[in-house]
Amino acid sequence: MGVAFDASRQALVLRSGREIDADSPVADLVDGTLLTVVDLAAPATRGRRAGASQEGARTDHHAPWWLLTTIAALLAVAALGDLALETTLLGDNVRLPVAAALAVGATAAAALWSKRVSLTAGTGFALAAASSLAFAAGVVAVPHVPGAAHLAVTCGLLSAVVLMGVLGVTASTSDAQRAVRGAIGAALAILLVLSAVWGGTLIMEWSTTTATAISLGLVAPGIRWIPGLLLNLEDGYAINYEHFMSSRWSVRGAVPEDPGAVTMDVVKPHVVESLAKLTAGIVTLSALAAITSPIVAPGMYSASLLVRIGTIGVLVATAIALFLGPRHHSSATLRWVPRATAIFVTLVLVITFALHSSDAVRSVLAAAMMVAAILAAVLIVPVGKGASSLVWSRLGDTFEALAVALALPMGLLAANVVDSMRTVMAG
Repeated sequence: MGVAFDASRQALVLRSGREIDADSPVADLVDGTLLTVVDLAAPATRGRRAGASQEGARTDHHAPWWLLTTIAALLAVAALGDLALETTLLGDNVRLPVAAALAVGATAAAALWSKRVSLTAGTGFALAAASSLAFAAGVVAVPHVPGAAHLAVTCGLLSAVVLMGVLGVTASTSDAQRAVRGAIGAALAILLVLSAVWGGTLIMEWSTTTATAISLGLVAPGIRWIPGLLLNLEDGYAINYEHFMSSRWSVRGAVPEDPGAVTMDVVKPHVVESLAKLTAGIVTLSALAAITSPIVAPGMYSASLLVRIGTIGVLVATAIALFLGPRHHSSATLRWVPRATAIFVTLVLVITFALHSSDAVRSVLAAAMMVAAILAAVLIVPVGKGASSLVWSRLGDTFEALAVALALPMGLLAANVVDSMRTVMAG
């Protein structure tokens, strides 16, 4: 590879932390092995000082942002329940002042968030709190009208879109805030798609269950599509050789200019921005799956066979995509947030199935879950030690591809789009 390697002061380390001999043949390595060159002579004083300062500092759990997000979520759920059940929990005299207070809170949270110059955990929680408050403000502001619950969710999404758009416009254009702008852009794109889904189904006078099932069906394809939409490089960094070699000179276009040497200073801002987009997008889609799956799950016992098949299919496909997708990432957030959501979706599926099953079926289901738990416990040890298998990895890629391909069609079946389109065409 042309790396100047000095065995006396450098070492080759696998991803598991185990050192290997630099003279090892490449044929002995597993396909996809990641090697790291470690400089043994590099000073470690800086790292110790940083660790010591962190130990002495107070741990920040971002409690204010968690509190604001929880309050916004509870108020939004209460308002939606009030509209769906047609009760008077929030009267018209209380609804508008509460919505105004939430809007002010969202604006204040956004103002505090805009002071951050880099993307950290606190920045992410602040962004979630601001968008949650904006969503709750849009939900609470909707009065009791026909289809109020559907309209309330649409208004809440549009409120969050407006807030995120304002934040994106007002964010600094400096390189220090590229990650912040990237996170805003990813979250804003997802919210725009959801707003289009809920707004379109509202115009078509379809039910909230239809919009929820379609939203759940978009999770798995969204997780697959996000990595392909991250990098936004100048034309000089990548040339479409297939276009230049197969097209005539008249349609090939101008050859892009040489951008210069590709150094770490040039590449790092793009990498940081892309990582922020990826993290914000996957966390948002994981939250969407966790919110929509309990609402979609009762469709397993619908009177329509297509709805039953679609509901089971979209839940299974989403759980598989969320569980297998993180294999490609190295960040702890990107690996464990989707997996935790996959476990939650699986539990929703199992619990919904068990509640409507006989005692014998429940016993078989419990035994199957026990066997699965034992197998998982057995596999944790070798996987934790860095064991890998190319055959199992390729099998996982196959299941992941099938899950991504089937998630949206199954979501449309669960949404009963077939009967809805028949009604539209007949009317």
